[in-house]
Amino acid sequence: MLAQTCSRNSRLKVWHRRIGLVSAVFVLLLAVTGFLLNHTSEWSLDARILSSPMLLRWYGLESDADRPGFSADDIWLAQVDSDLYMGAKQLLSCYGDLRGAVSLGSDGPQMRQSSDKHSQQGNRERQVAIACSEELILVSRDGALLERMGAPQGLPGNVERLGKMTLEDGAEKLLLAVDTGIYWADPDVLAWTLIPADKITSKVAQWSGPTTLPEEIHAVLSRGEAERGITLERLLLDIHSGRVLGIWGVYLVDLMAFLFVVVASTGIVMWLRSGAREHR
Repeated sequence: MLAQTCSRNSRLKVWHRRIGLVSAVFVLLLAVTGFLLNHTSEWSLDARILSSPMLLRWYGLESDADRPGFSADDIWLAQVDSDLYMGAKQLLSCYGDLRGAVSLGSDGPQMRQSSDKHSQQGNRERQVAIACSEELILVSRDGALLERMGAPQGLPGNVERLGKMTLEDGAEKLLLAVDTGIYWADPDVLAWTLIPADKITSKVAQWSGPTTLPEEIHAVLSRGEAERGITLERLLLDIHSGRVLGIWGVYLVDLMAFLFVVVASTGIVMWLRSGAREHR
């Protein structure tokens, strides 16, 4: 009986040491990161930006060398995360991916010959229509917000393409290709009407398509991404919680917490057994 008890204690000690050795690495990691996080304000850890390319790639923030843009005449539109940029100027956030941008009414021959009936539309031409997959936005050519429309305001569906067409009388129509068909609307009213696809031909419809951004604009946007970077505080928090490894890192920290409990429990059991033997 005594031999069996000694054997169990011996096995318990072996596993206690093994688990303790593995856990010790994580205890040290938690202790160091916890100590540093305790001094975040004192050491300005939240202001220290880490812009290592490897770290940015790990967090999915690497510069997109092939980031597309959309040209609305001489104006360039691009998207970084959910933020829209007009040239190098940040405009506002947009719901969904950028789908297109069109300038409303360049001063083409048809517009110069349009009747007085549409002269007010010529004044409205200094606008740019921007479409994201879940939203349509109208801004002035200098970037001032004029109107934004989502599903609650009457957007007919998820936007796939944005375009425009000019009618014979010079009036312009905005075109939206959505998941339910092609719609058009007067830019002044934005009341969308479903139209037959055969009425839209490449001769009259001007669809906005992605193209390569000018190098100088791409450089500014990439530099802005790098400046945002990751703060040292964020990295330490993610290491401390395991989130630096994604969801599996969280599970790993949970496993380590369980092992801490096992080590503590086996330590208590061995101490109690040792005390019991001494009393004998």
